[in-house]
Order: sequence, then C-alpha cells, then structure tokens
Amino acid sequence: MIKNGKKTDKFVIFIRFMDIITWTLIFIAMLFFEKARPQTETIFDIRYSKGIRNTWNIPMAEISLWVFVVAAVLSIVGLLINLGFLGDKKHHMSYGLLLGLILSLSASSAFILLLL
Repeated sequence: MIKNGKKTDKFVIFIRFMDIITWTLIFIAMLFFEKARPQTETIFDIRYSKGIRNTWNIPMAEISLWVFVVAAVLSIVGLLINLGFLGDKKHHMSYGLLLGLILSLSASSAFILLLL
C-alpha cells in the first residue's frame, strides 16, 4: 500500500492481518457458541410437539472456547509486536487487537464459568 507517496511498513500490514484474523476467529467462535446453546422453545414447537434440545452441545461449546483462546493468544502476540514498535512516531496502538483481547478473554472466562 502506498500512502502519501510512502510505502506502508510491513509491520503495519502484519498488525492489520493479525487484527483481521483475530476478529474472524471471534466471529467463528460466536457462531459455534450459537450452535452450542440450548434451543429456545417457541409457540410453534409447543403447538406441533416438536422436540427441541434443551441442553448444551458440549463438543460445540468446547470448540467455541478453544477458538476464543486462540483468538486471545493471537491478540497477545500482535499486541506484544505492536508494543515493540510504539517508540516510533509513525506507529500507534492497535485498538482492534486490544478490544479483541478483552472480548476473547472475557468470553472465555464467562464461558468456563457458564459450563461449570
């Protein structure tokens, strides 16, 4: 990428790549979490006597938890690399990685407490 006649550092491209990968993993983990949750009963389920699953799907829940953990590890690695380059004036903190780390860690801890 060229910005104002200067090439973007490989560092910036790598941090953006880590940010995109982290948020993609968080989105995938949320999809697995949605599949793992117990199904809610609707009026049509009651009317037509459709059997619904009212327990957690534990294998899907474990996959969701591990994907959250991998997203947190990638966020930590990206933030540590980012902290190494913060002394330069042209680099700044990646807030996407920071928010991804906070979301991943809080979702992982809440998920562990929920399944206990």
